[in-house]
Amino acid sequence: MKNTYLRSYLPIISILLFSLFFAVYGEMQMLKLFGDLGIYQGMLEFFLKPASSWRC
Repeated sequence: MKNTYLRSYLPIISILLFSLFFAVYGEMQMLKLFGDLGIYQGMLEFFLKPASSWRC
């Protein structure tokens, strides 16, 4: 079955674009909140450590 109408793809395209926009917006808001609370700097220090210094 082949879909020959381009306009029939618009609903899925709009859903994907909205989801992408909402994900980026939410991530930016979380980074802003973490920065205001002072958590972001600690997260950077934790995740930027070299993996060789971690011991299990």
